[in-house]
Amino acid sequence: MIKYNIESPVLYVDLTGYISFENIVDYFKDFASLTELPKKLLILYTFRNITLDFTLRELKMISHVAEKSTEKYENIRAAFLVNSPVLTAYSTLYSELPINKKIKRRIFSTKQAALKWLNLES
Repeated sequence: MIKYNIESPVLYVDLTGYISFENIVDYFKDFASLTELPKKLLILYTFRNITLDFTLRELKMISHVAEKSTEKYENIRAAFLVNSPVLTAYSTLYSELPINKKIKRRIFSTKQAALKWLNLES
């Protein structure tokens, strides 16, 4: 399941349970339709209680869909909060895929570090 909550200027996205390729694509379709987000967007993804099983091809497709769904934003900082080696590996691969230069992605093991990088906490 993917739930999101907007607490301006941050979009908090919490993923739980089994997450399929289709779930991710559907999330980005929903994301593209959101109109109340700031043009300089901060996103905190929580990947703490999920199961994934993507191929590298699917990961590349997700990155492409993500790029397309964020075209209207000036810049995006996306922090990924992970707690397992498998999720770290997926997040690292995803973060290193070719993306638009206005998008920055980083991986964190603590919420405090992620919020600091997003410039929300000192």
